[in-house]
Amino acid sequence: SVCNFVGITKDGRYVTPAAESILASTTNRMLQQLAKDEGLTVEQRPIDYDKEIDDFAEIGMCGTAAVVVRVKSITRGNKVTKPPSFDMLSKLRAKFTSIQCGELPDKHGWMMDVCPHPGM
Repeated sequence: SVCNFVGITKDGRYVTPAAESILASTTNRMLQQLAKDEGLTVEQRPIDYDKEIDDFAEIGMCGTAAVVVRVKSITRGNKVTKPPSFDMLSKLRAKFTSIQCGELPDKHGWMMDVCPHPGM
């Protein structure tokens, strides 16, 4: 996959897996920081799917092109999980893209000019 799992638990924690087999994601790291800015606890740790999947209010997949997109359902065996919300992840996505587009200040120093802006 070219995306990383991210979830917001029902008690407001931003959770993403930690494993050597998962590609390091700059997008995920930036979303984690924005989540911290919103007052969420950020946890990067192994996730026990069977024990924890029902604890998530929101589930998304994040990556460079998508930033973060909603996972509407997950089917595993006979069980279908449908996270009820995407409010916080949508808010984080909006902040992320607003920083990229210069609509919000970049207080973390993520953006870098690589060439002069036309007309400057």
